[in-house]
Amino acid sequence: MPEYGKGVEYSPGISKYVKETAFKGKLFGIVNGNSNNWDPRTNKALKNWTNKNGQTFDLSVSPDMDPNIVAQKLKTAQRELCNYLKSFDPNDPRFANLDPEKPIVFYVGRYDSQKGIDKLLQIMWQALESGAQFVCVGTGADKNTKPILADMKK
Repeated sequence: MPEYGKGVEYSPGISKYVKETAFKGKLFGIVNGNSNNWDPRTNKALKNWTNKNGQTFDLSVSPDMDPNIVAQKLKTAQRELCNYLKSFDPNDPRFANLDPEKPIVFYVGRYDSQKGIDKLLQIMWQALESGAQFVCVGTGADKNTKPILADMKK
């Protein structure tokens, strides 16, 4: 079992890798809106995504792109996400059962009431009941959100 780090008691093991990936410039998010003009059509990391095996993919997308191409890129991104998470510990059941053929709902954020954490348990169940998978990574659990996260962990 991976060690539990401070503030990651509800996402043990994965937050370390999310941080490593972000520091390598391989993970980006839109923080409080698109304040840095991030554009999925021109983003260099998306255009030249390189996985751990050295394979490079163009994952850039745009609204005017053929929907079939967008779907192919989504499948590639989903497969790469599953492979990336499994590469940390292929025997860890939290990662080993990820299926790139099934939809993935991926939450990355603060575990506090401002971010709607009270809705996360319901979202998780709806995703799972509809056949999707659910991955949740975050920090900052407080006394109000810890019970919700404990229920999700079960």
